[in-house]
Amino acid sequence: MTRRLKLTFEFSGAPYHGLQIQPSLPTVQGDLEQAWEKLTGSPVKDFAVAGRTDRGVHAYAMVAHLDTDTRLHLFSIKEGLNSLLRPRIAVREVAEVPPEFHARARAQSRRYRYLILNRREVSPIWQNHAAHVPYPLDLTVMRREAKAVLGRHDFSSFRTSECQAKTPVTTLLALEITPIEHDLLAFDVHGTAFLHNRVRILTGTLADLGRGRLETPMADILAARNRAAAGKTLPPHGLYFMGVTYPDSLAPRATSNDRRSKE
Repeated sequence: MTRRLKLTFEFSGAPYHGLQIQPSLPTVQGDLEQAWEKLTGSPVKDFAVAGRTDRGVHAYAMVAHLDTDTRLHLFSIKEGLNSLLRPRIAVREVAEVPPEFHARARAQSRRYRYLILNRREVSPIWQNHAAHVPYPLDLTVMRREAKAVLGRHDFSSFRTSECQAKTPVTTLLALEITPIEHDLLAFDVHGTAFLHNRVRILTGTLADLGRGRLETPMADILAARNRAAAGKTLPPHGLYFMGVTYPDSLAPRATSNDRRSKE
């Protein structure tokens, strides 16, 4: 009997050309599908992910789903995949979900984090995992300006010309800026849907405002509905996919962390 499985996994984007499969290039999906076929002896069916990520972008809790006829226990699937995927990808949980679950289409909201290393010196540790901004940033200014983009708006000023979203109108639920250890600033963004490069453009615009390089208020940039009005696009290696929420009705029936899944 076919069952639908939900995979929650994390990965470093540094070695990959993005998440989705590209011919002759290393991708996260490509490695996952190869590992799945080695483990089960069958190719992946109906694989879908919660969000696309560009080359160099990372994830703490990306979600995908697939359909399978394998009777392997959930715990065995998780352990088997991890033995084949390490060290670039780690499957954190495998869950059996209702057949109507869809990793992308049924998502209610998604969360991203962007990390800026805000100090003069570069960092050999964070060079592929945070954007380096060597200029002082005014946290008060950035937090004040961030409030202007909360809510439902036309975000045309904060998407690329290649964006394929049907509409630029989306809802931004939260945008919080927090200093954390090692001279890092964390920009945590929570929204119902995301346009191509929106987080990187939003963060870059706030950084330009915070250093005084850009003087146009965020509200005016938003109202312009023109990409040219906003600041620079920060590099992909500072971006992290942090998680996704789904309706309670799509909660897992069993997970690899359940004791019964190991029996």
